[in-house]
Amino acid sequence: MSADGKSVLNTSTSGYHSVVVERPLISSSKEQRLAELGDYVFAASQSRDGRYAFFSVQDAKTSFDVYFMDLAGDRKLVPVLNTPYAERDPKLSPDNKWLAYTSDENGALELYVTPFPSGGSKWQVSSGGVVRTNANANAEDWSPDGKSLYYSYGDKVYTVEVRTDGSKPEFSAPKELMTIPQGVDLISILPDGKRILATRSVGQRSASPQNLSSTGSTWCGEGPLTVHPESGKGRNTPSCPSEFLTCDEV
Repeated sequence: MSADGKSVLNTSTSGYHSVVVERPLISSSKEQRLAELGDYVFAASQSRDGRYAFFSVQDAKTSFDVYFMDLAGDRKLVPVLNTPYAERDPKLSPDNKWLAYTSDENGALELYVTPFPSGGSKWQVSSGGVVRTNANANAEDWSPDGKSLYYSYGDKVYTVEVRTDGSKPEFSAPKELMTIPQGVDLISILPDGKRILATRSVGQRSASPQNLSSTGSTWCGEGPLTVHPESGKGRNTPSCPSEFLTCDEV
């Protein structure tokens, strides 16, 4: 979603032909086609200020790559990570200078940081692996001040302190932040590091459409779960009409 909340980026793929469009959320505006590629493409994330959009592109030669688009510039797709390994889950730091992403270049999926938009140098942040979510989403994020990164592994959420005031970034050892409750499928870690967006099976599956309701910038759902960051224990709170839930601090 754009920073002003007036539009969303959407990708559609037919075979190996993909289209990137900007879809307005105001009925009087028209959809705008931004790019077309001969590869599988999906929108991955957007910078906090709404200027940069990031995409995962599947290439037959280089696996998954990360491209970006300057929405305040020429709006062209530009590769920023396209090695023979699978680079995915891009998240840009709040100051737009550092790009966090996952890669399997060492065999296991790990979290890395590289300068943006120049790329080149990179630093491994995680230790022991990271986990992609069941929703195929990126389960990591920066804190609002850019001084921490959050990621998940197993049923734990970890935090890493980040210092970028020197000639190169420095990272602390990962520290356990919270435990993800059983029966919950993680979608993403919210920027404050104290809440997660997740889904939980509720009743029988149905092919009928789900009515979603938005609370601020997160989706809530039937049977939301409130989670204590220290213990990971949860409690039920009033529900919203969907299967999405937000696990909050108390």
